[in-house]
Amino acid sequence: MKKQLNLDYLQGNTYFVDNIKEIYLEIGHQWLLNLPTQVIQLSEKWGFEFTQTMPELSYSFVALVKCQNKPAIIKIAPPQQSLARESLCLSSFHKDSPIIFHFDEKSNAILMEYIYPGEPLKNLVKAGQDEQATKIICGIIRELRFQDIPQQHSFKHLSELANDLSILKGHFDEKLLNKAIYLFQELTVDRSEDIMLHGDLHHDNILSSDHGWKIIDPHGYIGEPTAEVGAMIRNPYNCFPTDKPLRKILERRLSILKAELPYDIERIKAWCYCISVLSVAWTYEGFKKVNASEVALVQALSQVCF
Repeated sequence: MKKQLNLDYLQGNTYFVDNIKEIYLEIGHQWLLNLPTQVIQLSEKWGFEFTQTMPELSYSFVALVKCQNKPAIIKIAPPQQSLARESLCLSSFHKDSPIIFHFDEKSNAILMEYIYPGEPLKNLVKAGQDEQATKIICGIIRELRFQDIPQQHSFKHLSELANDLSILKGHFDEKLLNKAIYLFQELTVDRSEDIMLHGDLHHDNILSSDHGWKIIDPHGYIGEPTAEVGAMIRNPYNCFPTDKPLRKILERRLSILKAELPYDIERIKAWCYCISVLSVAWTYEGFKKVNASEVALVQALSQVCF
């Protein structure tokens, strides 16, 4: 195993390596260097064998392993990206998410069920079936809208996320930014329908299985169920549909959300807009630059929604 677990196992995942180094600087570089040792220690503790690194890593290390002669998934994240909320969130979603076998807070690692065949929903988008993919997401949102809030949790309320928008002042269109700040305040006044949210429910975090679609990688927030539409409207980021003008794609997605979900369309639009602006803020916070494609999507949403 030691021969397998050198830095060569990250070949082909330059996006992941660059992300970790750019966001966490020297701390991230050291974390990457320590990963092989950390995987070996966890394998001895939890009794698994390393098989292969999963493709298209982004902000966490994810690998296929064998545990008790069955495939499983190991996920390890930098300390600044705590997996405690994710572990609790996945455990609470029950049949809609993979089973959590082990969670180690010190190592910030999760060993969980392997979802087979595990094809991401974005493959439908790649195949030109964006409308079908949108309807599937709507079905999952309907399934999750009765999710109870755990009695003990550390989940943020959506209202707290509005504070993250301040980083964009002076770096983003002031009118668009103020619109998002105002809407965040308006949308989070009434908390009577609050539930536990996935918080990042998009095409890469929805996988096919023998028992329907499964969700992975939740952020874990508390808020109204309508807010789950926010992540999907701007995704999948690396294969967003280009067969029609951006505005037309957004209009069609919104029309499906309106038809498929039991929510007010104005709140759907408002959450899509707010979460999209929030994504711009998070990108700027992590990489110290504003992403042009994210800005273009916010501008288009502003025209379509208001």
